[in-house]
Amino acid sequence: MKRKNNIITRKTSLRAFTVVEVVITTAVVSIFILGFFQVYLLIESQRVMLAKRAYASSIAYTNLKKITTRPNGITMAQCNTYMDALTNKPGLDLTTIGYVLETDTDVRNVLGLNANQTLLAFAPYGCANLTTNAIRVMSTVTFGTQGDKVIHASFIK
Repeated sequence: MKRKNNIITRKTSLRAFTVVEVVITTAVVSIFILGFFQVYLLIESQRVMLAKRAYASSIAYTNLKKITTRPNGITMAQCNTYMDALTNKPGLDLTTIGYVLETDTDVRNVLGLNANQTLLAFAPYGCANLTTNAIRVMSTVTFGTQGDKVIHASFIK
């Protein structure tokens, strides 16, 4: 009688990942995740800056809209001292003659503690014909650590 050898042979070619493949894959995935995180942080910081710039623009425009007619009470002395754009004067602060800016606490809560707003008047054609020539009114909001600035200006006859 012949005996058959019934030896069961098993294939030893199991498909599995080696430790090196897992480490390399994990490193590559980590690099992609860190890259996406950096892009997210950049986009988020740009969004915050854009929101602050929009708020500052709104404040500057709101302050400018408060000047609907030519400001009363500007004297020739004030014009010669502050407003004459021909001689690069700093501008007349309109809060000194009764105009009120937006609430500073609201502005500083959104834009930071170093936020500043000004409302200045200039005589772009000089002070000789102050009562007949147009004046330029500039509303400025400065904010941020880089000294970002939003300016709205208008001429009033």
